[in-house]
Order: sequence, then C-alpha cells, then structure tokens
Amino acid sequence: MPDSYLQVRNVKKVFGNFTALENITFDVEKGEFFTLLGPSGCGKTTMLRCIAGFLTPEEGQILVNGTEILEIPPYKRDIGFVFQRYALFPTMTVFKNVAFGLEMRKIPKDEIRIRVNEVLETVALQGLKHRKIRQLSGGQQQRVALARAMAIKPRLLLLDEPLSNLDAKLRIEMRSEIRSIQQELKITAIYVTHDQEEAFSLSDRILILDKGIIQQIGTGSDTYYSPKNEFVANFIGKSNFVSLQVAHRTDDFIICRWGESELRIPHSEWTKNRETVNISIRPEHMVINPEEREGLNIIEGRVSEVQFLGALVRYFVDSRGTIFQAERHGMSHRRLNEILTKGDKVYLGFSPEDCTILQINEPTDQSHRGKELDK
Repeated sequence: MPDSYLQVRNVKKVFGNFTALENITFDVEKGEFFTLLGPSGCGKTTMLRCIAGFLTPEEGQILVNGTEILEIPPYKRDIGFVFQRYALFPTMTVFKNVAFGLEMRKIPKDEIRIRVNEVLETVALQGLKHRKIRQLSGGQQQRVALARAMAIKPRLLLLDEPLSNLDAKLRIEMRSEIRSIQQELKITAIYVTHDQEEAFSLSDRILILDKGIIQQIGTGSDTYYSPKNEFVANFIGKSNFVSLQVAHRTDDFIICRWGESELRIPHSEWTKNRETVNISIRPEHMVINPEEREGLNIIEGRVSEVQFLGALVRYFVDSRGTIFQAERHGMSHRRLNEILTKGDKVYLGFSPEDCTILQINEPTDQSHRGKELDK
C-alpha cells in the first residue's frame, strides 16, 4: 500500500514551558479535504503553521509525497496558505495580488498572466481583476486570497479559519464554493476551524484536537455518532453523559441500575471487566413519553426547563438529580398544545444501540499546559 500524500509523525511544538502540540501523528490522502477542528487554544493553527514552515517543531517529521519538508524553507515548499485575515495588499489590484506569489518565484510574465486569469475565472472574479482590494466586499476578498494561494499550483492548500470574518449567510455560501473549487482542482486541502458545522459540511475527514492532543480522527458521522471520549461527544453537538454501576452481564448486554429501572448497555472492549460504564446519549435519541416501550431503556423524571427553538423543542429533564436533554423535532403551530411544561412528569426512552461507550483517559500531569499562543 503506498504511503499517504501528507504524513505527520510524532510532532511536538513547545513555546517556553508550554507544550502546544504533543505527539501529533496523522495522514492525509492526495485530493482529500482534511480539517483540524477544536476550541480556541487547542493547537490547530500551530499545526498548520508547522506544515507551512512558519514554525519549526522540536520533534517529529512532516513528509509531503514522501519528502521530508522540515528543512525546506517555507517559500520553497510549494504550499498555498489562506490566512484568517487574508493578508492582501489593499492598494493593489486583484490581478496584482494574485500574481504576487508568482512574481516572487520569478515566473515569466506571460505565464503569470495565463495562470492569474485561469484562477480568477475559477473563483468567479475575472471581471474584477483591475479593481483595488479596498473596493471589494468581504466575500470577494476571500476569493482573492483563495485565488492567490492556488495560483502557485501548490502541493498543499492550507486554510486558517478563512471564513471567520464573514457574516453567517456568506460563510455558508463561501464554504460551498471552497469545497466545489477544491473538488474541481483535486487539490489536497488542510483546513482549520472551531466551527463543527463548517467542518462537517467541508471535510472528508476531521481531526479533533484539545490542549495539543489528538482526541479523534474520522469522518463527520464517525465523530458525531461514535465519539471516543466525553470531550468529543460534548464538543461535537450536544450529549447526555451518565456514569453507571454495572449490576451484571448477559451475553448481549451489560445490565446497569438507574433507580428502579434496569438499563441495558452494549458490550465493548473498553468495558471489559470494568465496574463502571460511562455512556453518552444524543438528545435527539431520547424519546419523550414513548408509546411503544419494547426494546427501550426507560427512565423517569420531571421537566426542569423548556426551550422552544422553532422546529424543535429542547427539554431538560431531572432524573435522580441528573439533568438529561431531550429534543422533540418536527414542531408546527398545530402541535403547540403538545409542548410540555416545567414540572411535568415524563418518561424518557432510548435504545441500547444509541448508547455510546466513552473511553475515560487515565489522569495525566497537565501542569505544563497553559494558555495557547494561537487560535
């Protein structure tokens, strides 16, 4: 089996006594759209800058198409970089901004003209090439930054939260355009964001970081429906977390007690011989007052809060001192009389198959971790 196009191996980056990245290892295939996702301060921009050559890791390897690039200067790596704030020249024309990287590489003028015109056509800015950057809208400036990065025909395209300065509607439009252009050109892209919806809509696979440590790598559906730990389950969407004492085991299930209720949890390698099971259940998988209870785990509680969110209603249900979130979708004005109120007694049902077993990491010394230096 051939090696992956981008290989990151055991990368560690330290700023003073602060470890920003710890033992980061992942692969990206040629033509893949790969996203680094995580909260502010998790190390995702640091990783992107190590690939670009703006930062040098203390340990590890980074290979592109089998070639180690850490000793290669940034301007010789053939990597396109789209910055969060675009870093465009406001008094220069669109054409000159896009041509800038090619001129720095001493590309012949005729080839520069051809390449710039081609890439401007790709991003739908051909008619604006003589306009100054300060005369453009935010979305148009974002396209110019993307065109400039692609004009050098990069081996990798790196994008550092390029949509964060746009309004919500324009962000949705531009992420569709970025994905379309990436697929059309079959370029390998590494994208940084803290927005899970953005990551899901763009990515082939997602790497989730927290405090400089990889939490999970997988597709959007992998990370949503099969989170490996509580951080991922909580960061990707909303989830209910419960720690249960094991009563006994059958061939098919682990049996746990919840007050008077008996809860069935699927077996997993992680729960072998453990006396406590930690599970996650998504709010949309919690059925409120199910008419058909066969095959469901049932717990009893009382509504402590109701949030009306248009097409859905989110309920907070107190069961034995634990607050569960449950969602009822498909609401309409004809069903408003069905909305429960605070204090109502309810039963929540959920399938054993919708219980995700969470891996609980052993305690580690985090004393060297402090405030991140990047996004």
